Parts: sequence; C-alpha cells; structure tokens
Amino acid sequence: MKKKLSVRELHQIDSLNQLGQDNQSGALLGIDYGEKYCGLAWSPDGVVVFPLRVVPRAETATEIERILNEKQIQTLVFGLPLGSKNEENHICAQVRAFADLFKQSGRTIHFQNEQFSSQAVMGTANRIDHWAAAKILEYWIARK
Repeated sequence: MKKKLSVRELHQIDSLNQLGQDNQSGALLGIDYGEKYCGLAWSPDGVVVFPLRVVPRAETATEIERILNEKQIQTLVFGLPLGSKNEENHICAQVRAFADLFKQSGRTIHFQNEQFSSQAVMGTANRIDHWAAAKILEYWIARK
C-alpha cells in the first residue's frame, strides 16, 4: 500500500540545514539502496562527491560500516525511491529499516528523494548504482 507524503514529510526528507550541526568533519556517505545491489558514494568535505562502489545487498551493511569507520563519516544520506506523486512504496520501507541500523549507532541519517538519479547517470557504466548514489548525494548537498 502506497503512502502519500505530506509537504512536511517531504521537507524532512530534503532536510537541508543540519549538515554543519550534525557533521563536523563534513564527510558524507550516499547510499542508493537496491534489492540486489547498493551503490555507495562519498564526499570528504560536503562539496565534492565521488562514486565508490557497487556492493551486493547481502554485504552492504558490513561494507558501509567499514567505510564509515575508515573515513570517519557520521552522516549518511539514503535515497528514497518516491513515486511520481511523492508517495512511498515497499522499497522506501526497506530503506528506512536499513537506515535505522546506522541510526542506532549514533549516526545522523538523512533521506533524499532519488527520483531520476539513475536516469541522470545512464550510460556511464554497466552497474550504475554507485553513480546514482553520487547523484543522490549531489542533490542533497545542492539543496543544503
């Protein structure tokens, strides 16, 4: 069952003003969550974004934790695959549940509407999930 988001909820998804408060190092990790693969991208300074890698879904939590520790990242930005009328679907529930794993460890979690992120990077590679994660992170940074 699809849930239509209110304007307030959309604003929370695109929350733009917490970067400086939540993340003193400025480093960010972007996640394009998929049912089979997840794309990962990072920004060392909250300005420039680099695609990292595509990880099989089963290995994603371990790989994210490794990257967070290695790069001392406290803030994660998850893409939410909202529908054309900004409604959530079953994947959004999976993304939120997965994000909660990192919130429990004290990390700051943000959500960014990921509409058109994959289309924006089509043709860049065979697996584009990490490029889509970079686009999600770029969208979030641009709106802060």
